[in-house]
Amino acid sequence: MAEKNIQMTQRNTANTGWDDLFPKTKAENVAINPISGLTGANVQIAMQNLFQFANDGKTRVANAVTAKGVAASPADTFAVLATKIGQINTGAKWASGKSIYTDSSYDGGYLQPVNNLGFRPNFIIAWTPTTRNPGVQQEVIYVSLELIQSLSFVGDIEVSGAPSQQITKSGFNITDNGFQVRQITRSGSTGDVWNWIALKI
Repeated sequence: MAEKNIQMTQRNTANTGWDDLFPKTKAENVAINPISGLTGANVQIAMQNLFQFANDGKTRVANAVTAKGVAASPADTFAVLATKIGQINTGAKWASGKSIYTDSSYDGGYLQPVNNLGFRPNFIIAWTPTTRNPGVQQEVIYVSLELIQSLSFVGDIEVSGAPSQQITKSGFNITDNGFQVRQITRSGSTGDVWNWIALKI
């Protein structure tokens, strides 16, 4: 038996053409062909099942995001859930690079900036060879109080290794997107290249 679609028409009120007529029906009376992954013999049931499927999916996603430490709710929109997924901590972050000193002050008052890391570092190592003492390398290390406490220590740690009077105390300023390290080379070292590694553990 052949299946046929029926189109209903009638003359318009001006009797100049034809109007299409669309029969009014109920979703529960409209049968649908089987759809992979979706159950329901008619449009009404299929739509209900589709809504439930999507709602259950949002609930699972919200629960998974919450389990990763970011509070989420099934009532959140998909856009909000996407933003919260991006806030999940995926582990340690790190960056490394080189910089050039542009200040030759001897007293270590100059702060060399490093910006746009995309995270607040809690462990930093900076090192550079010296121009006044060939073959000698200077290093400073920063470990945040938060990281130290997680390791059962009691305070910030800054370790330095260099010839006498070439390293100053309180050598780092930490920002949400980078850090500043106080000059770690002698007077007259403008142009020295120094290296750094920064981590968020």
